[in-house]
Amino acid sequence: MNVEWDLFSWQGNVISELSGFLFIIMVDGSVKGFVADSDNIDSIDKCTKIILSESIIKKIFEQDEKFGSLVGSEYFYFAMPVILKDVVVHQEKKEFILIKSSVLILFEDDIRQEIFI
Repeated sequence: MNVEWDLFSWQGNVISELSGFLFIIMVDGSVKGFVADSDNIDSIDKCTKIILSESIIKKIFEQDEKFGSLVGSEYFYFAMPVILKDVVVHQEKKEFILIKSSVLILFEDDIRQEIFI
C-alpha cells in the first residue's frame, strides 16, 4: 500500500495531489471504475481503491482525446497512471468513494490529458 494513501485514508482531509492507477472495467454489463494505489493486477483485491461514480467515468470517456479506451476488452483503462488534484473522499467500510476532485490527469511518458471532474 502506498504510504501517502495510508495517511490520507484515515484523515478525511482534502489532498492537494495524489498519484495512482486508473482502472475502468466492464462488470456484468455495467461500467465500473476506480483509482488504485497499485498497478499490480495480482494484488488488486488487496490494494486501496477510490471508487469513481458513473458521472466521473462518463466525463473521462467524453474528455479523453489522447489515450482513448481499449475496444473489445473488459478493460477500458488498465493501470493507467493518473494524478488526482484537490481530492476529497468519503470512507464506507473499507472502500473510499471519490466525492470531489478538480482534475484527473492521465499521463504516459510525455503525453498528458487533463479531465475536469
